[in-house]
Amino acid sequence: MELRRVLNVVAAGLLGAAVTAVGTPTAATAAPAAPKGLSVARSADDVHKIRMTWKAGDALTDHYVVDIVAGDVETVINVPASTTEYTIDAPDACTSYKMRVGAADAAGAVTNTGFTTLRSLTPGFVMGMATGREEDGTVATATWRPPSWMGYTPLTAYRVVFTRLSDGVVLADRSSTETSFRFPGVDATRAYTISLSTVNEFGACSTAKSLLDRYRPADPTGLIVQRRADAPGIVEVVWQAPKTGPAPTYYQVGYGPDKITGKLRVDAPTLAASLTLDATKSWMLEVKAYNDNGGSGALTGYVPVWVPTAAPEPVPSNPPATGTDPGAEAAAAPTTTTTVVGTGPDRTPPTITAALSQAAVNGWFRAPVTIHFTCADTGGTVATCPADIQTTTDSAALRVSGTAVDGAGNTTTSTMTLRVDRTAPMITATVAGTPNAAGWYTSPPVIHYTCADAVSMISTCPADTTVNVDGAGQKITGTAYDKAGNTATATVELNIDRTVPTITATVLGEANADGWYSTPPTVHYTCSDRLSGIEACPADRLVDTEGLDQQIAGTVVDKAGNTATATVTLDIDRTAPTITATVVGDPNADGWHHTAPTVHFTCTDEGSGAADCPADMPVTADGAGQQVAGTVVDKAGNTATATVTVNVDQTAPVITPKVEGEPNSAGWLRTEPTVTFLCTDTVSTVATCPAAQVVTTQGAGTEVTGTAADKAGNTAAGAITVNVDATAPVTTVTGIKNGGVYDAKAVPSVSCKTTDEGSGVATEAALTATAASGKHTVRCAGAVDKAGNPAAAVTATYTVNASIEWLRDLTHQYLDGASPGTVKGFDKALDKGNMAQYIAEVIAHSAGRKPALTQKEGATLLYWALVVSLRR
Repeated sequence: MELRRVLNVVAAGLLGAAVTAVGTPTAATAAPAAPKGLSVARSADDVHKIRMTWKAGDALTDHYVVDIVAGDVETVINVPASTTEYTIDAPDACTSYKMRVGAADAAGAVTNTGFTTLRSLTPGFVMGMATGREEDGTVATATWRPPSWMGYTPLTAYRVVFTRLSDGVVLADRSSTETSFRFPGVDATRAYTISLSTVNEFGACSTAKSLLDRYRPADPTGLIVQRRADAPGIVEVVWQAPKTGPAPTYYQVGYGPDKITGKLRVDAPTLAASLTLDATKSWMLEVKAYNDNGGSGALTGYVPVWVPTAAPEPVPSNPPATGTDPGAEAAAAPTTTTTVVGTGPDRTPPTITAALSQAAVNGWFRAPVTIHFTCADTGGTVATCPADIQTTTDSAALRVSGTAVDGAGNTTTSTMTLRVDRTAPMITATVAGTPNAAGWYTSPPVIHYTCADAVSMISTCPADTTVNVDGAGQKITGTAYDKAGNTATATVELNIDRTVPTITATVLGEANADGWYSTPPTVHYTCSDRLSGIEACPADRLVDTEGLDQQIAGTVVDKAGNTATATVTLDIDRTAPTITATVVGDPNADGWHHTAPTVHFTCTDEGSGAADCPADMPVTADGAGQQVAGTVVDKAGNTATATVTVNVDQTAPVITPKVEGEPNSAGWLRTEPTVTFLCTDTVSTVATCPAAQVVTTQGAGTEVTGTAADKAGNTAAGAITVNVDATAPVTTVTGIKNGGVYDAKAVPSVSCKTTDEGSGVATEAALTATAASGKHTVRCAGAVDKAGNPAAAVTATYTVNASIEWLRDLTHQYLDGASPGTVKGFDKALDKGNMAQYIAEVIAHSAGRKPALTQKEGATLLYWALVVSLRR
């Protein structure tokens, strides 16, 4: 393991400067003794701090070197000799620590204590995790044993996450203190993963994973393969059913000379098959068990080339008790010698014959031979005949003798030489080829046989045999024959696996539709090997490196040393894209836009590339501090947002002019008014509002204007029309001349005339007149203009001169339609100048039910009668 080492010098002035070194300090010959009493423990008030203490070293100690290994990072720290403790910040609950302390002299020579290990705060991995299925594969099970390290505080739960492998759907996520898991209702045709984490109060850092494969039969066992002796081209194959797992529905027997090319289906429960295979070739065989969910691993075998062997001639089961067969005789070659006595009547030697208990095979005996002697004497009696002799010694020239003695003392000796070899030959098998440490061959080994026989010598020694069929525990036997027909075998057991294991890489994590990962995926490797088994399967690999087309490879090694590699290609982008927002349109000095600005977004992504960059966004709504945000999404699904704040006010301010002073009901003011302006703006607020204006111009419809501006630069004009008339109207008396004298026959018509050049006349002047003795005074007053200005009153006088004749004419005018008698009474009074009588006539004819004169006419005549009377 490569260690990254950092050396920091602590304590000001210890060495005068910071020093960086690579490598662990090593003890020099003159280094001080290692510190004693090293104690390592987590702090009582904060378990994320580790306190190291030790006893002071000897006098040579210049400083101490604290060496800390956290995971794969080693940190070396120098502390002063006056310090005998050090506290480590250990925030990671998942990390185990190794610590030691060394005493160093001034030259840097260090003597270290041994490492002290402090386990992680969290529990370790569970032990003995085993997964399986029950009830026809529809119930998933798992069992385990507690971890060897239960954590700094008691284990609180085992968390089991049960996931369907094909789509990554989590079917169960349970936490409990039980050491088993059971999940019913699973699909026997699908594979699942079980992740098991140990949990305590500090969290979970150790997760064991196991694959629960489809519910398929286990491997068959007990394969026996042999050719028929009478028909070598027919191979009999026999096997045994799997010991565990679901029962197979059928078996598949595969065969081929170099690889499996032919297949034969054998329906269960049959456990045998016959194959017709060329006897001049060697053949590979395998047997697999199947059910609806798939097949098992292969049980393999090997059929060698048929080599006929010249076997020794069979030994009869009941060899003749006497005599020998020609071959035996040839092999025995008996000889006879006699002795004859020198005296006596019987000087003829007896006869002796030897019979062998078995026949020789190829001139050799391969079992103890019993020699039976038969003695006879024609001239007397047989005194001594040898007992049966059984051979007990192997020899290529074993001499066996028997002597017959007759009564006279004559003798005959029969001697034969036998070839006896009861000992099997010697045969050794040597495998040419080197297995790995686990005893597996990955290329066809060659078995070489060495044969020897000390007596009859070797007849047949097996030729070198190349084994090119994969299989575990293959027993390859070679037989040696000696010339006596004895056999010996040498058997080697071989484990051959030339087939690479299988490895599949599954990416745990969800890629988006474009194939990108935005969070680090985990590559999970599933390894299997049908022969030697898996030696090393890559651990799950968390891929947190960003990039396109990353080739993530994992290599499996089987116990034979074969390797296979599975590679997945990953596109990973965990970095959010970049996005900038630019406001198109210049704000004024106050930061306001009075026309709709457009926010333009610029997007970049150096990883997967930007997939969706926001379109330009016109900001048409008025408002202060408007947050305009745009979000970019890259092809991996990472997002980034850019926000700008804009102040937009496209609405002009509101300006309302107001006249200070109340006009009259006609809308006129008769004093100079003041126009004030009220300005409002609900968005950017008012920047300028007009000052009050005094209206000095008189007239109708005088327009007073003012302009307001808001902080966005919008303007609005406000106008109000005022009617101002501060000048009184002018009243004149018309029809007469002031002071004029007029004849009663031409009395002028007097009236009042009112003029006003401003608001106009609202009320005309009223005429009032008084008369006394013909002198008339008229007054025009009460004129008012529309602004309410009153006109000054005007008075004029004039004199009217009246006569009797004028009065008569006026009387006749008023009495038009009266009776002649009535008219005559008035004329008579006037003719006499009797004004008293005239006045009486006026009064009389102004009263009554039907007076000749109206009241007004009567009053007029009375007035003028008095005037005439006074003037006379």
